[in-house]
Amino acid sequence: MIDNSQKIEIKWNKQNQKYYESKGYNFTGDGDIFYITPLDLTEGSHIKISVKCDLCGKSNYIHYRDYIKNITHNNNSYICQSCSVQVKHDNTLEMRKNDYITRLKNQSIKNGHELIESSLTDIRCNTSIIQYKCPIHGVHSMRVANYLSGKSCPDCAKMNRAEKYKLSVEEIERNIRNCRGIVLNPEEYINNSTYNLRFRCPKCGNIFISSYQRYIQHGGQMCRECSHSESMGEFRIRQYLESNEIEYLQEHWFEDCR
Repeated sequence: MIDNSQKIEIKWNKQNQKYYESKGYNFTGDGDIFYITPLDLTEGSHIKISVKCDLCGKSNYIHYRDYIKNITHNNNSYICQSCSVQVKHDNTLEMRKNDYITRLKNQSIKNGHELIESSLTDIRCNTSIIQYKCPIHGVHSMRVANYLSGKSCPDCAKMNRAEKYKLSVEEIERNIRNCRGIVLNPEEYINNSTYNLRFRCPKCGNIFISSYQRYIQHGGQMCRECSHSESMGEFRIRQYLESNEIEYLQEHWFEDCR
């Protein structure tokens, strides 16, 4: 903001006569002194004037031509050098934020998600957290960079992995037999991690429920009651020894065993 009440001393000459007469000043003679307001200076004038920053209110003395350049660049407002650094930073931040929002919206269309608009207001960088709504699993949170890289709903990702590694009924039955087990409802198999398969305990014959993954990763499984008294490994060793009529002492302990 310019203080237009200040008076600027000017001397008449052939070069400025026509200009200042067009501003309403009366020519009195070459070399005569007259006074004008700052806004009547020529745009290229080197005369220093008093101006006040429209953001912080700090006063400065600057060349009038620099004042004109400043307000032209800043939408007719004068911004001092200190404030211009912050304005430039804020403008850059706003541009980056708008770019992120545009890219996030495009990615959400690809993913079939609905962005939560309120979570977009605080975006500052690619580590900022945004929220989106999956049509199947509801609202989730994720970093901007992860979402833009193509990562989607974690629950959907689990479903996709489960579907990718899903086995046929024939494969289920064959793999269970290889573990010397018996599955009673292979046709109800959903995926590897779902606990809905019914197995017969190889030790007591009771039926228990487990998942395909848990049964296979242990090379077979016993019911809860039997597993407390003997591990699957112990059970198989005992079966081998008994089937080959080898005498043994179960859980025998040696004094020199370390």
